[in-house]
Amino acid sequence: MWSANGFFWSGNFSMALGRALSSGGSLVLQSTFDAGEALSLMEREKATFLNAWPHQWEQLTGAPGWASGEWLITTGLGSVARYRPALGESDFLAHGFDRLMGIATSDSGAVLFAEMGTGRVHLVEGDAVRPSAEGLDQPMGIALQGHTAYIAEAGAGRIARLRQGSPVDTLAEGLGRPEGLCLSGGKLYAVDTAGKRLLEIDPESGAVATIASNLPVGAPPGVVPKFLGPIGDMSGPMINFADIACGPDGSLYVSADGEGSVLAFRT
Repeated sequence: MWSANGFFWSGNFSMALGRALSSGGSLVLQSTFDAGEALSLMEREKATFLNAWPHQWEQLTGAPGWASGEWLITTGLGSVARYRPALGESDFLAHGFDRLMGIATSDSGAVLFAEMGTGRVHLVEGDAVRPSAEGLDQPMGIALQGHTAYIAEAGAGRIARLRQGSPVDTLAEGLGRPEGLCLSGGKLYAVDTAGKRLLEIDPESGAVATIASNLPVGAPPGVVPKFLGPIGDMSGPMINFADIACGPDGSLYVSADGEGSVLAFRT
């Protein structure tokens, strides 16, 4: 948590420090407030909650770099968009799909996304949208490395591999129900909601190792999740999806859908 106020000010002590300690977080402060320095500090320390007065917010939102952040999202209504949270703006790339799940982008700016409802993966390049893979069993998470895409095929219990100019093949199988995927440090990480495991997979050999188990992911035994349909333009369909994100420092962040939390793993 970043705060623009001094450590020993009573309001900061109660609102900022208390919030950080109660959530197991850290408090990030400056000797004196400077908007440009604050933005650099937020990025360096990975601040996820910001606390400031209105006149400080005005300086922050007017500083260079405030509006540079952009997210790629899939929505509950079957659309793909670029979303800029600081500006509250979106540019839609594609519409009309069924239960969109994972999304990834290449170094060239191309966007790949999984359409779970039809078993397809699509590629967006410029204004063109075309299928890259079909006949998949509930594709969910996607990770990209160069010209190779890795797809978590939840219904088949495998990680599929899609290489440019080649048909889809199997990298790893027998995984229960893999959902989220990400790449970090030359390794592929997957969340297996059936096995309640976090897996590390070699992207060349397909060798699988369990690095965490008994995770609060997936539905409880005997419960079959039901698709509830989209609610407005919310990000993603109303269905279970235990995704994973790889941080720049090698940390792994897992959405523990079984309890509504985010788990952090330091590799």
